[in-house]
Amino acid sequence: MPDGPIKELVASRRLIWRMTSRDFRARYAGSLMGVFWTVVNPLLLLLIFTFIFTVVFKARFGDRPEIGVSAIYILCGILPWLAFQEGIARAGSVALENKNLVTRALFPLTALPAYPALAALLGQLAGFVILAILAAIVVAPPGPPLLLLPVLLALQLAFTIGLAMAVTSISAYVRDVLHVLPVTLLVWFYGTPIFYPAELVPERFRFLIDLNPMAHLIGAYRNVLLEAKWPSLTTMAIITATAVIALLIGSLIHKRLAPGFADRL
Repeated sequence: MPDGPIKELVASRRLIWRMTSRDFRARYAGSLMGVFWTVVNPLLLLLIFTFIFTVVFKARFGDRPEIGVSAIYILCGILPWLAFQEGIARAGSVALENKNLVTRALFPLTALPAYPALAALLGQLAGFVILAILAAIVVAPPGPPLLLLPVLLALQLAFTIGLAMAVTSISAYVRDVLHVLPVTLLVWFYGTPIFYPAELVPERFRFLIDLNPMAHLIGAYRNVLLEAKWPSLTTMAIITATAVIALLIGSLIHKRLAPGFADRL
């Protein structure tokens, strides 16, 4: 049981939060729009994908045919994906960027993949505020299932940190990960029903959606934020299981490889 890295994550929570806050502030230091950029970038992607998939290809979400409704569904998928993508993408180089910390004997190395994932989640939260307002106006007012939102965010963070620990650990030994990672994330992005409904996927390929943890997570977010209904127990079980498995596997890899970080970097 890889309790070492998981216990270290819990014990280092104050340090991780300080690093997250510093990273979040540094990202927007000197910017005129500041934290608002966390919303602008998803909105720009939203405009592009809404035009391509709802205007050109006529994809529609939900029971209503309006383009505005489909745009809200797309935004609800883009926000968690961008946070997940940022957390994983930064994990590949975070050890290299913090060599001075890696060489410190008492520094908790699990903090390195954890703080970018948490910083990305903060950006997602800012976007969710805008999304909730738009959803209440365009789609439907929120309901009791909204109470499940913190649980989904926590599971997403656990899933991201688990994969990020694996990516950070492996990339310290195999630099090819830095080149493979962008392509992998791009394929994963287009294989996730973010800007198209899962129902449009041909039946013979539907199993790929069923095997995609991010597809289940985004579906649950849409249930809670847009449809005011509870995700199914099966969906929640899949999301929880994949988060736990990712965290355990990431911890195992990190526990095995982390002692050699300083020598490899």
